[in-house]
Parts: sequence; C-alpha cells; structure tokens
Amino acid sequence: QNYTGITLEKSIKFLSELLHKHHDQRVYILVDEYDKPVTHILETYVLDRDKVLINEIAELVTSILSACGKGNEHLEKIILTGIFDTLKKEGNSGFNNVVTRGISDQDFSYNFGFSEQEVKQIVTKFNFQDSDKILNNIKLWYNGYSVPIGIGEYMQAYTPWAVMNYISDVYKKGEDFQPENYWTQSGASTILQTLLRNEICENS
Repeated sequence: QNYTGITLEKSIKFLSELLHKHHDQRVYILVDEYDKPVTHILETYVLDRDKVLINEIAELVTSILSACGKGNEHLEKIILTGIFDTLKKEGNSGFNNVVTRGISDQDFSYNFGFSEQEVKQIVTKFNFQDSDKILNNIKLWYNGYSVPIGIGEYMQAYTPWAVMNYISDVYKKGEDFQPENYWTQSGASTILQTLLRNEICENS
C-alpha cells in the first residue's frame, strides 16, 4: 500500500551488497518461480483483460531483477526458475542479458525431470510391498517427456511434481491408491483453461 518504487526495486541489490560485504565474496541470487506474480495475475484477471495491471506487475519484477543484475558489482550470478520467459521478453534493455535453458536443451535436459533410475531409487526408499506395481503406475502416468541427452540419444523423463505427489499419496493412503493428473493444478494449466473458456476461443 505504501509502495514508493525505489524501496522494492533496489531491495535485492541492497541485500546482495550487504552479503558481499559480510562474506567478502560475490553472491548468487536464486529466484524460484520468478514469473509467479505475472502468472497469478493472468490466472485471476485474464478474462477482464486487465493489461495495465499485468504490465505494471511485469515492469516491477523486471525492474527489481534489472537493478540487482545489471552493473551489480556484488553479484556473481542470478539463477531464475519459472514457467514462462515473459519477463525477459518484456524487459527491454534493463533485463536482456539472460540465457534461457529449457527441457529440450541438451546440456541441461537432465535437470528438468527424474530419470527412470532416480524414480526407482525414490520408490525403493519407501519399502512398499509391491514396488513393481507402484513403478508401473508411475511409468504409465508420469514419464511423458522424451528429452535429448546426446546426438540422436534421448531419455524418458518423469515429471517430479507428479511423481512426488503420487508417492506421497500412496504412502499415506495405501498401495491401491490410483494415480491422478496432478499437473492440472499448476498455474500454466489454469491459464490455458481460462484462455480456452474465453469467448474469443469459444467458436474457434
């Protein structure tokens, strides 16, 4: 309510300066779901077409990232995770020195999901009576990504969100618990559902 611009925009940069001075080494800034303010607004307001509010939020987040990233002598690196790279596209000159890495990027494809071996290791830790049934359910439902790991070489990647939710439910509710499509609870899914319900899409 008492937003004065400069207070928020310089906040992370100021924190990085304090950490640099205290520890005598440049800092890493990690921002998980950096696009969440924008996706939340899209989920909530997309039918109202409140472009002004969406733009204001995008500009605020971009200005915070720009302030702590560009010309910040206290910074080693910024690592952002998110669903969309909208803010990079909207950032103009203030936030344009970003490298985007995705699931199809061969050098990072291992980092966007669980391998089959990792899933087996996780399931084994729980000592289920019928681990094979649990693994088959996970394979049937949650290994939906084929990611490049070399030239002409691919790996089946499992979605961590769905795998961990399913294992948690099986652990709590019993081994007969049936898999669910947990990913429909994600922000990206909500935005797509809202857009498809929009009158613009009704007859297309």
